[in-house]
Amino acid sequence: ERFFNAAVAAESRLKELAADERLAENAWTETDAAGRRIFISVREILQDRTEPLRLKLLEINLSIYWMSGGREKNIALKTVKAVKKPDLDQEQRPWDEPGQSGTYGDA
Repeated sequence: ERFFNAAVAAESRLKELAADERLAENAWTETDAAGRRIFISVREILQDRTEPLRLKLLEINLSIYWMSGGREKNIALKTVKAVKKPDLDQEQRPWDEPGQSGTYGDA
């Protein structure tokens, strides 16, 4: 039963993290209401493959630890989230000539 509860808690927290629009590379530790320790890390992966794309991949790792029968138990979960790279419209895009807005069809 403790394993099931920990698995549900870990999956729920992983879904929360994946839904967070502000998610960025980082690592931290939390303790949940049941006293379980949760280690979380977020890092960008496959940068060489996503460089030409307008998105990047973030790998979210979550490990949850609890005590059962005098021994420490854990579960590790991982997922990947695709996020948009910072908007190029905010900067000069390499294909725009100076003084152009980057919109097409305006004459």
